Amino acid sequence: MVKSNLPNEYVSYCIKNILEHATQIDNTFSVLQSLIERKIHHENNLLENLTQKIESWSLDCKKNVKFTKLVISILITYGSEMDQQQITVYDDVIKHNETIMKRAAENVIKQLKT
Repeated sequence: MVKSNLPNEYVSYCIKNILEHATQIDNTFSVLQSLIERKIHHENNLLENLTQKIESWSLDCKKNVKFTKLVISILITYGSEMDQQQITVYDDVIKHNETIMKRAAENVIKQLKT
């Protein structure tokens, strides 16, 4: 995917549709990560929808490295815009994570909590 050529309104549309319809597979995580890293101006409910979807996928994906990379990208890209409740959800997701990326995710969430 050439993410830089995609207009921002399409990025927002794609993220919304992925969150509504996609299943938890590696390709979904990779595409969503690429779209998230665009850091577009978003609707108010984007962060809430992302948080809910990540939370719903978290136990099934606790051993999935691509899922963990997605979580890290969300935290790096939008972490400063998250409220305390959303940060707590991501913290819980990371606590259950069993990948080699767990330490990196813990470091990112630690920075957001301070």
